[in-house]
Amino acid sequence: MKMFPTVILIFLLQGLAVKSFAQLCGNDTLSLQLQWEYGTGLSLPIHVTPDAVNTNYLYVAAKSGGLIVLDVSNPGQATLANTLPVSSFNNLEAMNCEQYGSYLYVALGNYFGTNVQAAGMAVVNISDPENPAVTDIWQNSTVVKGAAIVKGEGNYAYLGAMTDGLIILDVSDKSNIQFVSKFIPDPNWPVENPTSTSMPNARGMLVKDDVVYLCYDAGGLRIINVHDKLNPKETGRYINQSALSKQQAYNDIEIHDGLAYIGEDYCGMEIVNVADTSNMTQVGWWNPWDCTSPSNIWIGSHGHGNEVTFDAQQQVVFISAGASDLRIIDVSDPAHPDSCSGFGSYADTLASYGASVSGDRVFISYIIAIIPYFSVWAGVKELKWESSYNAISETASEVSLSVSPNPCHDHFEITVSNWALRNARVLVKDIAGMTCLTKDIHSGNKEVISINASMLPAGLYFVSFITETQSFTTKMVKQE
Repeated sequence: MKMFPTVILIFLLQGLAVKSFAQLCGNDTLSLQLQWEYGTGLSLPIHVTPDAVNTNYLYVAAKSGGLIVLDVSNPGQATLANTLPVSSFNNLEAMNCEQYGSYLYVALGNYFGTNVQAAGMAVVNISDPENPAVTDIWQNSTVVKGAAIVKGEGNYAYLGAMTDGLIILDVSDKSNIQFVSKFIPDPNWPVENPTSTSMPNARGMLVKDDVVYLCYDAGGLRIINVHDKLNPKETGRYINQSALSKQQAYNDIEIHDGLAYIGEDYCGMEIVNVADTSNMTQVGWWNPWDCTSPSNIWIGSHGHGNEVTFDAQQQVVFISAGASDLRIIDVSDPAHPDSCSGFGSYADTLASYGASVSGDRVFISYIIAIIPYFSVWAGVKELKWESSYNAISETASEVSLSVSPNPCHDHFEITVSNWALRNARVLVKDIAGMTCLTKDIHSGNKEVISINASMLPAGLYFVSFITETQSFTTKMVKQE
C-alpha cells in the first residue's frame, strides 16, 4: 500500500499524571490505529489469545461469559463465531487460555472477590475454530482461589492456582488430564505471616526447558525447577528491593536473551537479568506512576501493568496498563526503559486487563470495575500497529529535520532538507493515536512547513517525518 510522506507529532497531554514522555520506539516511530471494538456486556474478557494457526480467529477467556470465539477476518469488525458457556466447564469461569497447536488450554475458576471457585483446566480442540470442542476437564477437589493462568510444555500443563500455588498436570492424553503434583512456593517472603491481602498468588508464568518462571504476585518472581515433575523445587527468588515499602504485584513475564520483562501492577514494568537464576538482578525499571510515593497506592493509581508482550525486532514491550489502557515501552536500552507510545488515557473511564500481539495486530481486553480503577465498558479492541522499520532508506542520513522556534508558542516551522517529494501530509496525533490536526502539502520541494500550534496544549512533542523510504524524528516543546 502506498504511503503518504507524513509528519507525526505524538504528544503528552498536560493533564496526564505520568512521569515519562512519548518518544521514538527503538529506532523507529510507531503508529496505532483502532480497527474495531467488540462489547461483551457484563462478561469480563480477562485474556485474549489470537489463533496462531488460523489468524482469522481470536479466543477470549471471558470469565462468566465462558470461552468466546471471535471471527476477526474482517479488518473493520469482529463477529461472534461461537461460545462455550461456563456450563461446558463444570460451571467454572474461564480466566485465561493458551494455544498449543490444535488445542487450547483454558484456566478455570474465578479468583475475583469473595465468590472464588476451585481451580481447574480444560482442553479444547480448536482444529475447527468455529466449532470448539471440550475434550476433558480437570478440577481441583477443594475450593481455594481459582486459577489465573495455564502454560504448557511437552506433555505437561502448568496451572497457576493463585494461593494454591503451581499445579502440574499430565496432558499427554488430551481426553484424560491427570494430576501429577502441586507445589506452593514459600508464602512467607518477602513478608513473614502475610495477611489475606498480601498473600502471594501464582498469577503469571513462563515455562522453558523444565523451568517455571513464576510471577508470584506479592511474593515476587520465583524460579521453580520442574525436571522432576513429582518433586518441584524452588531454586531462585527475586523482588524489587527499591519498592519493599509497598506491596508489590508480579503479574506477567516474558523472557528474551536472558532478560525478563515483568508486569508489576502499579509499579509498572521491571527488567531483570535472569541468566543466572540463583542471582537475579535488576537491569531497568519503568515506573511511570511512582509506586513508591506515599501518595500512590494500589486503589486509584493511574496505571496497573498487567500482561506484557515483547517484540524483539522493534525492541518494545506492549503492556496492558489498567486505567492507562495500553502503553508501549522502548526497551532498546534495557537500563533505561521509557514510554514511547500508547492507546487510551487515564481520563477515558476505560481500563484494560489483557493485551496480546499477533504480527501487526494488538488485541486489548477491557473489563468493568470499580476498584482499583473505575471502568465502564467490557470488551475487546483491535489496533493495527505500524513502524517505519521498513521505510528507512540507506541514504537517510542525508536528510535533516528541524523545528523552530523550539520551544514554540502559537506556531512552529518544520524544516526538511534534501527531500524531493511532491506531496506530504502533516498529522497531529495525541497519545491515544487520535488525529487532532491534518495538513496536506502540495508544493513540490517545499522545505519549510508552517504549523499552527495554537490549539495544542503545552507539553513535550516528538516531531517525526516519514516518507515511503525515510523516517526522522526530533523533539519539540509547546509552551503556553
